[in-house]
Amino acid sequence: MKRFLGIAAMTVCLLAVVSCEDSTAPAQQGTIVVRTNIIGPTVTAAMPDGSTQSPDEVDSVRVQRIRVLISRIKLHATAEDTSDQAGRDIKAGPAIVTWTRDTLTTFFAAPVPTGRYDRVKLEMHKFSAAEAATYRNDSAFADFATASDRVTLIIDGVTWKDSVMTPFTLASDRTENLWVVLEPYFEITASSTTTVVLDFDAVELFRIGGRVINPSNAQVKTLLQTRLRTLLRLRKHA
Repeated sequence: MKRFLGIAAMTVCLLAVVSCEDSTAPAQQGTIVVRTNIIGPTVTAAMPDGSTQSPDEVDSVRVQRIRVLISRIKLHATAEDTSDQAGRDIKAGPAIVTWTRDTLTTFFAAPVPTGRYDRVKLEMHKFSAAEAATYRNDSAFADFATASDRVTLIIDGVTWKDSVMTPFTLASDRTENLWVVLEPYFEITASSTTTVVLDFDAVELFRIGGRVINPSNAQVKTLLQTRLRTLLRLRKHA
């Protein structure tokens, strides 16, 4: 009986050691840094000679800042990746992704399991009424949680027409999941840092056929909502 108890005790001890080793073994991880950049923050007209400008057009647009409200960011692995890391959350919101003119801005840095990744999912969801009441007095989120409106995207800038500068704010309340694809994939390796840049293409939004549309025109808001997926591009930072 004593021998049996001794063996049982040794077995329990061994199981405890194995369990401890499994729970504390560090996962292979690297670090991902996400930065933001505006492509073509100043959009100028390039109309054919002899053409005339309509009332809904301006000479140029300069985008100063873009802000997007997100509830979550997910990193997705390539189909060939076998590390089972698809759909991994790398940042839970709410959070504001900010693009600033002429500045490569670091949005965040986070540890990520090693593997190959080729897509980022941005969950762009506006606040519920209850959330808006909670964040209304928070300076970072106040513009997205006003008493009269709840929005997910805000673009601030100025326009020029006939040498007159006019500030503008363009907002959207669209809610959707934005998939941003990186081609080719980027690979996270152990103890390394990988930097990717999320570009916002202002030229694609405001210029059509060489003409620059006034941001106050309802057509721009429609274009913003329909083109948002193509306005965002992901690339690995050199």
